[in-house]
Amino acid sequence: MLSFVHKTIAEDLGGFRFKNLAGKGCTSKVTSVSATTENYKWLRYSLASRTEKTKKSDKKCTPDPEMKNWRFNCKTFCPSFELPKEKTLETVKLKCSKTSAKLVTTNVTVTRNMSVHHVTNTSCLKKAITKFCQDEKLVPNIVHYIWFSKKAFDFFNFLSFLSVSKFLRICLIIIHGDVTPQGQYWRMLLRLIPNIIFVQRKQQKTIFGKKLNLVEHRADIARIQVLQEYGGIYMDTDEVILRSLHPLRDYQITMSRAIDKNLSNGLILAAKNATFLQIWLNEYKHFQSNEWGYSSTLVPFKLSKKYPKLIHVEDKTFVRPNYLQLKLLFNQNFDWSKNYAIHLYKRYYKKRHNFNDIRTLNTTIGSVSRYVIYGDKEFKT
Repeated sequence: MLSFVHKTIAEDLGGFRFKNLAGKGCTSKVTSVSATTENYKWLRYSLASRTEKTKKSDKKCTPDPEMKNWRFNCKTFCPSFELPKEKTLETVKLKCSKTSAKLVTTNVTVTRNMSVHHVTNTSCLKKAITKFCQDEKLVPNIVHYIWFSKKAFDFFNFLSFLSVSKFLRICLIIIHGDVTPQGQYWRMLLRLIPNIIFVQRKQQKTIFGKKLNLVEHRADIARIQVLQEYGGIYMDTDEVILRSLHPLRDYQITMSRAIDKNLSNGLILAAKNATFLQIWLNEYKHFQSNEWGYSSTLVPFKLSKKYPKLIHVEDKTFVRPNYLQLKLLFNQNFDWSKNYAIHLYKRYYKKRHNFNDIRTLNTTIGSVSRYVIYGDKEFKT
């Protein structure tokens, strides 16, 4: 069972820190938000510049909680996104002593240069995770990101973290990296999500004596090792959660096919020291640097066929559309209602977006962004 402190962090604080709603997101007259959305304390908007009436020329949407309408021929009202006004905010920190390891909340002053809590005592962190973030499920209720050689934290990174906090009600978000994220969206995120911590991690440049020349290959190794050390949920920084992963936390490890004969490593759920992870890591003895995704996606697929009892495989529910279907993602609208998550393939997408232009962006990226930020997929007035 969850401890009392765990519930405080994961439920009261672990979503978002907003406590004084200036409205309940999109107006209930036209919203297609699920019934649980109004319970999120974090959903705060500015109502000052807008009314609760849609323009006469805009067709109001019929509530669509089951997401059966994907025509995008109507609009819902949603006020503009705004950050909280509080001068002090609560944040989660790790507190260590010779006899205890705790995750505690503390008040911090809001400044332009707010910083994430850096953790150096990883042994203490692991004890705290066991105590506060481990429930009856095999997979701990924590999310891991790898942040190597990156500086600017952009809108899509923001969207990924936001989706984690909204849909997973996570106990802790841990960034493992060699540099702290930067930029306006990172600063905004720190004002919205209290339970993010940063763990310094060097890039591993060799594996079994073989050079890892690309940062992407180093990140491939790091995600396996992090899941071995802590357990939890690994996320790529452009992977977006669309619904709870709670049912999948019962398996030792879960991955999803992106195409029929590979497994995507952009979203992985795993128990600490899952056997499949060690078998997979050992296969890097045969790593070839000129083979882009062989060890990271094709090898786990082959291993899943050899050891089917060690892994649960989802059928494209983490990565649909896939990298062969980018037009569905970038230029068209795809019905993602059956997805647990979606990969935005940011490396192939040249456009940049913000809170305003995604309100009427008529693509899959637009509908996903609206769903995460404003609570439903429809165009916004």
